[in-house]
Amino acid sequence: MNAYQDACIQSCKEAALETINKLGGSSYSVTDCLWMGLGKKCGHSSLNGVVTVMSKENGKCLDHIVLSKACKGCQKWSNRTNHSEYNSWLANHDCSINHRGSSGSMEGKGAIEMFSSSI
Repeated sequence: MNAYQDACIQSCKEAALETINKLGGSSYSVTDCLWMGLGKKCGHSSLNGVVTVMSKENGKCLDHIVLSKACKGCQKWSNRTNHSEYNSWLANHDCSINHRGSSGSMEGKGAIEMFSSSI
């Protein structure tokens, strides 16, 4: 998993540098990108969503964010809080829930988070 994440980060950095060079260097602005929202499934009940930023210059992905309204670990342990291993699990749990709003608001939240981090 770490190798995939590292490769993804490197690929996005290279795509960003290529875009900056095509746009003439320092004159690059985040407004020169095209936003595309991509979801795991369509509709208003999606538990997961992916928002990406694509370059208009070369069609490459510059950034992405994965949003989730569910966590398999939390679902598994939700009715087992009195279990002897629950506290150990909870202490080491890295919850994947990072979105509490509606499924329809995932794209907007992802766009805001990416713009904020790029600034």
